[in-house]
Amino acid sequence: MKQLQQSKIQNKEGVVLSVKKVGNKGRLLHVFTKDSGNIVVFTSESTIKKYGSGYLTPYALLRITVMIKDELFIMTQYEGQLLFNMLQCSYKEVNNWYFVSALMKILFAPLDSDLLAWQIILQGAFSARIHNKSVCALITSLQLLTVSGFNPLEQEPLSNYSISKEAYVLLQSLQKHQWGEHFYGVIGKSAYKEVVIYINDFIESYCDLHMKVTFEV
Repeated sequence: MKQLQQSKIQNKEGVVLSVKKVGNKGRLLHVFTKDSGNIVVFTSESTIKKYGSGYLTPYALLRITVMIKDELFIMTQYEGQLLFNMLQCSYKEVNNWYFVSALMKILFAPLDSDLLAWQIILQGAFSARIHNKSVCALITSLQLLTVSGFNPLEQEPLSNYSISKEAYVLLQSLQKHQWGEHFYGVIGKSAYKEVVIYINDFIESYCDLHMKVTFEV
């Protein structure tokens, strides 16, 4: 007789990247977790009725219990907090942070933990609560690219583009920015626009992600 595979129960902490409605009012969540990296989690209508839907939204920080069976993650209970409220964002700000979500899904393999990426997405999204959300999204994207091995400041990609000294200095400052500290660099409008264009072109060329954003201030 074939032995049935037992389900495993695990507790996880993660940042919601995207949410999709499935089936009979269930939800499929893409979550970047501290210990497992990217995972996709299903939560049923009954679980949502029990715990509410307020934190089943992008850029909520969730503490969850999941049942793992046949490589399927089923969320059985959860609690959370909003790192920032997407409902209070402008269309452009929402688009910028959806871009960050798309970037995370491409740069980091499923079930592969990355503590540096975890710290960046957590701190970047939390900073967006009180600071300019578009600038925070740009810094988060730049730092995620760097820790994943796609460094826009390396000589080879830079040699293919002509960026000004001011844009290069700004790019360095954004890449090295420590979350939680005041940004002391001067963000000039022209240099900032140049950095945004360069990052968009870099991501399209090196990461094969065709999703232009403005990161407008």
